[in-house]
Amino acid sequence: MIFHGVDYNPDVAYVLLHEDIRHMQQTEVTMATVGLFSWAQIQPKPGVWDFT
Repeated sequence: MIFHGVDYNPDVAYVLLHEDIRHMQQTEVTMATVGLFSWAQIQPKPGVWDFT
């Protein structure tokens, strides 16, 4: 199997989520990295975590 993946960051334009998913399905995406650029919100300072 050959994987076809994307980096996807819904926090950038969440209103486009359903359209983006449709496009991923049409192009047969099999893997996605989600929220890669959200790390600064999850860990705002070393040792401080916020999962809300």
